[in-house]
Amino acid sequence: MVTVVKTTGSMISTLDASNLSYELERVRVKSPNLTEVSKVLAAAQQEKKIPSNLEYIDDFYDAYTGTSGTAFKDKNTGKVVVSYTGTNPSGDFGMDISTDVYSIGFGIGYHYDNAYTFYEKMAEKYGADNLILTGHSLGGNVAQRVALKYNARMTIVYNPAPLYVKSIALKDDERVVNNIQDIEKEMESFTGRVLRINTEGDFLQHSALVGGVYLGEKFTLVNSGDHGLDSIVNDSAQVAELERILAIEFGMSSITDKKLQFIHSSREGISGVTKSQWIYLDALQAQVLSEGLVEVNNAAIESFKQSQAKGIQEANELYKELSKVPANYKLSAEEIMAVYYEQGVHYDSIVGDVEEYSNKKLQTAVEIAENFDTLRKVINDGIAELVEKDQELSTLFVKG
Repeated sequence: MVTVVKTTGSMISTLDASNLSYELERVRVKSPNLTEVSKVLAAAQQEKKIPSNLEYIDDFYDAYTGTSGTAFKDKNTGKVVVSYTGTNPSGDFGMDISTDVYSIGFGIGYHYDNAYTFYEKMAEKYGADNLILTGHSLGGNVAQRVALKYNARMTIVYNPAPLYVKSIALKDDERVVNNIQDIEKEMESFTGRVLRINTEGDFLQHSALVGGVYLGEKFTLVNSGDHGLDSIVNDSAQVAELERILAIEFGMSSITDKKLQFIHSSREGISGVTKSQWIYLDALQAQVLSEGLVEVNNAAIESFKQSQAKGIQEANELYKELSKVPANYKLSAEEIMAVYYEQGVHYDSIVGDVEEYSNKKLQTAVEIAENFDTLRKVINDGIAELVEKDQELSTLFVKG
């Protein structure tokens, strides 16, 4: 029997790292005496291969709480992605479930210490600003908590568990009271960016309805699958949508980096940033947002077209069902269709109405896309005009 080893497939560093952390944890749980890194990696890649854009750095596993994580270097950006592992059926499943219920659900928060230690180790070696935190499910909870404690700059989590759930937290337990107080206090001063990527079929997102507490902003992938990561990785449309979301996010983050660079390079601090530098930053931001609006809207149109085709197909199938005559039925197919027609049920009222309604919606989306594209052209033309008149601004755009 030949075993087919699959690469995680997405080439999105946080998504792939979140997926691969399960494999590293599996090895640490099943083979605790395996210490040689090359053998650990070989065992971890029996089912999923580390993609070419990621390079393994380090990992940890805490047998007491079941918490684990892996650090990878993103070769394309130089960033270090620190991924915390979710509830793992191939790891210590019982321990993970216990952590889900008691430490998160009831709000005790006892499973973070080793995650903190691992973050500190990576931050000391590679710099806190060079780290991106990530994780899936339970791992998304851990990544959020670490981000909150250290005010981490960028965190991207997938179908994450909440920090705690208000409706079931054991508020009479001193440990819970202290944990929630720490979270609430740190949230007041938190300035980091957290993106929560959810699929439509994810069950954990409903915890928000019963008081689940989260960080950051939620993005739901269109036409997406269930709670697992493979449903995203194996769907090129979802991967493309995620790439668009992250492109905007990292574009804005890059602008923030440039702003800080200008401030730090000036003796006068923020007051020393030149007019051309401010214009440059504003122009970059306008470009990123306008490009993002165009890309996201175009993707939405393509997704709508797919849904439209599916809806029209289903309407046609429904219409065909009307003409089917049950066994031993006295009326013919023609007579049945005549009765339907008299009651206003016919091809145009079923298929035609669906086509007309969806075409109107599609036309509205196309008009919005055209407006966004016009906005993008106006912005780019305006920037080009400014660059012609300002040598410093021109130099900034050339240097990037």
